[in-house]
Amino acid sequence: MTSDERVLRECWQAAARQVHTILAAGDDCCFLTLGDAMLYSTYIYLLRELKAIDPAIRVVTTPGVTAFSAAAAATNTAIGLAKQLVTLCRASDDLGPFTAAFDHGGTSS
Repeated sequence: MTSDERVLRECWQAAARQVHTILAAGDDCCFLTLGDAMLYSTYIYLLRELKAIDPAIRVVTTPGVTAFSAAAAATNTAIGLAKQLVTLCRASDDLGPFTAAFDHGGTSS
């Protein structure tokens, strides 16, 4: 795990090349992730790099169940009734984004 953008990008590119090699050989490939693939997932970066290698590549992304949705369903707790605002924050060791999100009051336009 690193936060060095250069190192991350190199790793994502290397992973995308490996996946592309598998797909180019005619085989299928699967990326498993916790939660939803399009919410704070490494999959997003892998997909971006794979599309950079081959923009015409066919990718099927299956939606997942996020932890907050699973917890709400398990406890029959509504999230965001009517026009209530909902705030989503990524996990972080920096509390600044949490403070900013709570100061904003939720996800709105």
